[in-house]
Amino acid sequence: MTMPRGKEAPASHGKPAIVSILVATGLIGSFIGSITLAKPEQHNIAMAAPYSSDASPGQGTGRATGTPHTKPTSRSSSGDASYKTSPEASHDGTALFVGSEQPGGEEVASPKKITGMEELSTIPSRTSMAVITDHGELKTDNAAEPRSGLSIVKLYLADYALTHTKNPKKNVKDVARMIRYSDDDIANKLIKKYPYAIDVIAQEYGLSNTRQGKTWGQSLTSATDVAKYLNAVKKKRPHSLILGWMRDAAPIASDGTRQDWGTANLPGVTGTKWGWSAYGDPIVASASIADNYVAVAFTEGGPTEQNIDVRSVIPYLE
Repeated sequence: MTMPRGKEAPASHGKPAIVSILVATGLIGSFIGSITLAKPEQHNIAMAAPYSSDASPGQGTGRATGTPHTKPTSRSSSGDASYKTSPEASHDGTALFVGSEQPGGEEVASPKKITGMEELSTIPSRTSMAVITDHGELKTDNAAEPRSGLSIVKLYLADYALTHTKNPKKNVKDVARMIRYSDDDIANKLIKKYPYAIDVIAQEYGLSNTRQGKTWGQSLTSATDVAKYLNAVKKKRPHSLILGWMRDAAPIASDGTRQDWGTANLPGVTGTKWGWSAYGDPIVASASIADNYVAVAFTEGGPTEQNIDVRSVIPYLE
């Protein structure tokens, strides 16, 4: 497949560190302890898929620093969960999801063995990953590492456009396309209109490793932050339009990229947002929701590498 040209260079990030893993309670009695493990240098697993780019043109590298120049505005009284009309949701967002946001795919059994915070030690350091389930969390030891946010940060931009603006209904059609088709032109338009949107949402949700860049394509976020954000939206605004559009993602993005890799292939997933860049070394991301968990992965590599890496969480989800 021909790769798009003129996309942004991925933002750089640091090396993974050694982490402490907290293993917590059983069903009867209580036992709490902690152990410290060094992250293995290399690991294995297997799977495959295509690749292209959805980062905006003309967006160089660089990490945003400091705090937003504007304070977060109060949420719109309507909020993004309030645009409830017809159960038959149209693709452009003019008729909106509500009770119709029925999850698709197979039913997911309760996760196994997750009783607190557990380390995903079978995933190589090229991938940072975070999973939040109804029973606990799974993370690589580099899950909090700031990485190039790619089009995953469009989730934050969408949230701001639907919940912090005076007339959010005017943004619905654009935001729907931006999430479903990963449309860069719309993202460019919205970030010009709301220049501090990503930082405002990061502050609101306590996303400590998310920083807005000079453009949305230069922004940084982490697997931990995206998982924390999606889990919060699922719990507090289960009928959010953003989640509905993730469930109704287009098979082909606006730039021709097939959207079908990574966390989207985990059991029980009902919706996904993807991110990618063809500028320099390949990097990809995927962020998915299911009935009883959220999963996020950022990979230094293409869809094939990410498909291989994320499979190690499947035993916890089946």
